[in-house]
Amino acid sequence: MDAIDGKEMTDGFCRPTPLQDLYKAPPVKESDAATRSDRTIDRTAVWARFVETGRRNLAVANGLTTEENDELLHTASYRSHDLAGPHRPITPLAKSC
Repeated sequence: MDAIDGKEMTDGFCRPTPLQDLYKAPPVKESDAATRSDRTIDRTAVWARFVETGRRNLAVANGLTTEENDELLHTASYRSHDLAGPHRPITPLAKSC
């Protein structure tokens, strides 16, 4: 939500992990140049993309209202553990047709 709202990137957003080493030196050599951009982890670029998108463009892109997106994002980030419990997966919310 902070990025969508245009706030500064938080220290906890996409912190570097050992997983990044797998992207830098994968166990299987990737030779397809078309996938090069998929092998880069750039937390600043990801945050900037969310800031650029903003609330209005997110609503346009996913077909939900701004209010529906607020509810979806707050539910997923703050209540997911309460809704699913520790061992049950969360079923994604879908807009009815």
